Amino acid sequence: MDQSAGNMHEKMKLLKQSYLEHLPEKMKEAWECFENCFQAGENQEALSSLQLILHNVKGSSATFGFPDIKSKALEAEEMIKQKVSLLLPVAEYLAELRDALAALELAITLHRESGTAERATHVYSPSGEAFTASEEKLIFIAADDEYMLEKMSAQLSQFGYQVRTFPRIEDLPAAVRKETPAAIIMDIMFPESNLAGIKVTNQIQREQKVSLPVIFISGRSDIDARLEAVRAGASAYFAKPTIISELIESLDRLTGHKDFEPYKILVIDDEPDIADYHAFILQNAGMKTNIVTNPLEVLEALSELNPDLILMDMYMPACNGAELAKVIRQTGTYFSIPIIFLSAETDLDKQVSAVNTGGDDFLMKPIRPDHLVSSVMARAERLRIIRSLMERDSLTGLLNHTKTKEQLDIAISRTNRRGGNTAFAMIDIDKFKQVNDTHGHAAGDKVLIILSRLLQQRLRKNDVIGRYGGEEFAVILNNVEPEDAERVLNNLRISFSKIKYQVEDKEFSVSFSCGFAMSSEYNTPGDISRAADKALYLAKHNGRNCVMQAPGQQPVVP
Repeated sequence: MDQSAGNMHEKMKLLKQSYLEHLPEKMKEAWECFENCFQAGENQEALSSLQLILHNVKGSSATFGFPDIKSKALEAEEMIKQKVSLLLPVAEYLAELRDALAALELAITLHRESGTAERATHVYSPSGEAFTASEEKLIFIAADDEYMLEKMSAQLSQFGYQVRTFPRIEDLPAAVRKETPAAIIMDIMFPESNLAGIKVTNQIQREQKVSLPVIFISGRSDIDARLEAVRAGASAYFAKPTIISELIESLDRLTGHKDFEPYKILVIDDEPDIADYHAFILQNAGMKTNIVTNPLEVLEALSELNPDLILMDMYMPACNGAELAKVIRQTGTYFSIPIIFLSAETDLDKQVSAVNTGGDDFLMKPIRPDHLVSSVMARAERLRIIRSLMERDSLTGLLNHTKTKEQLDIAISRTNRRGGNTAFAMIDIDKFKQVNDTHGHAAGDKVLIILSRLLQQRLRKNDVIGRYGGEEFAVILNNVEPEDAERVLNNLRISFSKIKYQVEDKEFSVSFSCGFAMSSEYNTPGDISRAADKALYLAKHNGRNCVMQAPGQQPVVP
């Protein structure tokens, strides 16, 4: 067993032990309800509370692999369900129900004393590696044109790539043996021959267990050169002059530079052990989870996480899942979030009713971990696709104007509630109309795409980036102080201004101006947005290509 699998099983063992330790508290509650059931006539509320406790124990014990506890809880629960049809005298009925509770308590006691379970609980292990934050990817570039090497290296470094250049192609194989790059950019033509780059690439690939991604660049665009490149395992081929936006896009795709954002799942269950168990299964599959054990706190949790899916217990003391789903659906922001009910409920009519009240699916406890993961991932992915179509700009893939404003509302609300500081920045590309008029709208689109990629690669995952409209972008920097916000935005400005664009035989660069405001000074979304816009206006009128903070700071000059 490898270390990760060992850690997973150790975690599962701890969760089981924690569950067993909390069961006596459940039994204490059960006995209290039992004592209240017929003190002064039939107490329906006490009976319903007892049934809910037994129902939860039935489902949770099955989840953790205690079938005898489950069967005893089921027997006691069925006695309450069938009370009317049993037609037993009260005293006899109470005696049988007391015996059923005692049998359940005994099963729990035996397990707590022995510390064993009848069967092992399955642990879901993802087939791939866990999703991790991106690192600088090492790229080798081989070409005999040192000016081109210097220029391309400077361009790629602005997008978070670590670049090593090789003007002498004979030095490349030894470098690859010493340190494997994420990808190689290879010129085809060298002084040695017109296909020297392809020959060296074949040599390098023969020495690799797994082929390296190779992007060929060449002054040749004929079919013969392209065929030779394909036979050498080309991942992409660009004729000179190379368009940097297309090269970056190809590198991102080949190196996985743009990280997958884990699905965000909100787990709602009044039983902490069960909530921890399901959260652990989903986390182990690479998802991010938040747990709510008090369903009355769900709206705050939704604001904090903005989840891709809600996994909700059906029966909880404060309210049931169907009621909570209706509350969630009343808020437009959360209307489309998938809700999956998780319960030991076997009544098909009740399952269908729960789905009809606002749920999207109903899963029976206990559920196999791989089934839980696949059900959650399928629903969450579907929402991601729908959200992308509705909430993102088609050209850049960034959040659109409406969604960006919504995220600002959430960020400011969270900051006002929890403290900390949030920066809201407005970015406007300088003289963008001149770019379109001089170089064409296709060139303008490339500039917009490059800026969006730069922002995505250089900012944190919990920051928010949106295209506000036209050549204007918006950035929300969470948990940041003014000096750090200014430093980050200014570094972005400098990097963006160094990027070169090629249109036919013309080369040009573009800058941007930026204004930002802090939530410590403007604590409503409208106020901070107006302040950032005013700071942007001042940056434009103070020479452009600078970053200004509202109110009235001096521009940060290049």
